[in-house]
Amino acid sequence: SAARRSRRLEGHTNLVWSVSWSPDGRWLASGSLDRTVRLWEVGGAGRAVLQGHTDWVRSVRWSPDGRWLASRSGDNTIRLWEVGGAGRAVLQGHTRWVSSVSWSPDGRWLASGSGDKTVRLWEVGGAGRAVLQGHTSFVRSVSWSPDGGRLASVGIDGRLLIWSVDEARVAVSQPWAARQAASVGRRAPVVASPWVPRLAEAEGACLGVIRGEGGQFAPGVAVSPDGRRLGTASPDGQVRVWDLGTGTAQTLGKHEGQTDSVVWSPDGRWLASGSKEGNYTVRLWEVGGAGRAVLQGHTNSVFSVSWSPDGRWLASGSYDHTVRLWEVGGVGRAVLQGHTDLVWSVSWSPDGRWLASGSWDNTVRLWEVGGAGRAVLQGHTDSVRSVSWSPDGRWLASGSRDNTVRLWEVGGAGRAVLQGHTGSVNSVSWSPDGRWLASGSYDRTVRLWDPQTGQEHARFTIPERYAYDLSWSPDGAFLVSGHHGDIIRIWDTRPT
Repeated sequence: SAARRSRRLEGHTNLVWSVSWSPDGRWLASGSLDRTVRLWEVGGAGRAVLQGHTDWVRSVRWSPDGRWLASRSGDNTIRLWEVGGAGRAVLQGHTRWVSSVSWSPDGRWLASGSGDKTVRLWEVGGAGRAVLQGHTSFVRSVSWSPDGGRLASVGIDGRLLIWSVDEARVAVSQPWAARQAASVGRRAPVVASPWVPRLAEAEGACLGVIRGEGGQFAPGVAVSPDGRRLGTASPDGQVRVWDLGTGTAQTLGKHEGQTDSVVWSPDGRWLASGSKEGNYTVRLWEVGGAGRAVLQGHTNSVFSVSWSPDGRWLASGSYDHTVRLWEVGGVGRAVLQGHTDLVWSVSWSPDGRWLASGSWDNTVRLWEVGGAGRAVLQGHTDSVRSVSWSPDGRWLASGSRDNTVRLWEVGGAGRAVLQGHTGSVNSVSWSPDGRWLASGSYDRTVRLWDPQTGQEHARFTIPERYAYDLSWSPDGAFLVSGHHGDIIRIWDTRPT
């Protein structure tokens, strides 16, 4: 029979990343990007908000007896919460984010894996500690044997280590799934397939490299809303979906000519892409189904496509100097005119009220969808290649061939110029929590900026080709860059 929703639990103010039932089924715990852990009494009115983490809560795990709840966070700590009591503990020692936690079967020990390449053991209620070193890159997952005598850990160094817990030493070391070399966010490992992709071993901030064969590349990239798939658009006109858990690719179809823009619908059911050659169409592809649609109207290359947050409308920007709105599944159409040169980028505000466009006429324009509001943002001294809204809709970022990133306060007078790139800024993209702004450039770097200070936070150097497009994972744990070359790179966004 079909599943039926019996209750809606509300309270978190940001994305809920993990939920876990207590062993007796009485309580449900949840961890969120709002940095809190919440407890919900199922079938009752009990509630609790557990505060203390200073970064996103990535997962919550109950002890086998249900007395304790462990939470791991991007703040490099694990916290223990005594459910029904006042016990609290902060487990500190990791120097990078905690990627996995696992309780021993008897509940006496907690194991953790981290981006700092170590596995740690923590005695719950005691002073026992151990640091297990052996991995050469970040530890993806840890898991206890049923008898509690051994602990398994997997790292993106491609190694499976089995530890003798009593001796704190490696008992078994072996490759895990040969050629399996990286992990993306909290998902399953990306596996190199026989043809495309091949995943290079990770070094430093780069978690992985997907290489195309025959010189093909994917300048257009988009991570799916669930973080499990990657949509790509390439110069041979192919639109593909990659399963980040298996490394396999599905070809949805082909444009008449080159395409380098691709975007997911908010529900993850559809991909939209725009054609730069042929008949200059926007195409819709149902992922996992046979649904197709062709939207015609542009008279020259389509450079950018963007879904509205409610999934009802699709916007496209073109070489014909126009922005077009298409009602998905309906007959609604609109042509937004005002730019005096090609429109390179379009982006919806989070509330769907406004659409931003960046053009080679050196301006950013704001269009009120369904209203008469208009604004022209001037300041760039060369063409605008990319526009992106902050998650709260307060700020708009733009990247330009003048080598700068600009921040514009929408509805206010705030302005900022982020300088540092030595080549054209081709793409800008906000992290899901709005904490960071990423930019990709012809100078062969991807940079992370702190929008609050305007300072550069991190820089990733690209050996081969410049960054053309950027897309964040939903949890902000990794950033994907598409390149004019035969590669896609996956970046760890929490560098040391």
